[in-house]
Amino acid sequence: MTCRYLLDTSIVSAPVSKFPNREILKRLERHGHECAIAHANGLVLVTSNTKDFARFKDLELENWH
Repeated sequence: MTCRYLLDTSIVSAPVSKFPNREILKRLERHGHECAIAHANGLVLVTSNTKDFARFKDLELENWH
């Protein structure tokens, strides 16, 4: 099964950052075809702000930092 991701702006903006995080860039290269910037069921939310999203039950989170 292909994993699908919903990216938070902290992740989407990484490639254009003045000092981009190399780990995020690597993961975007590896998973770019699986990423979605849309609200949909069944997506993994990728964010560096997991604290604020942790309160949502059944929302799978990943921090790529």
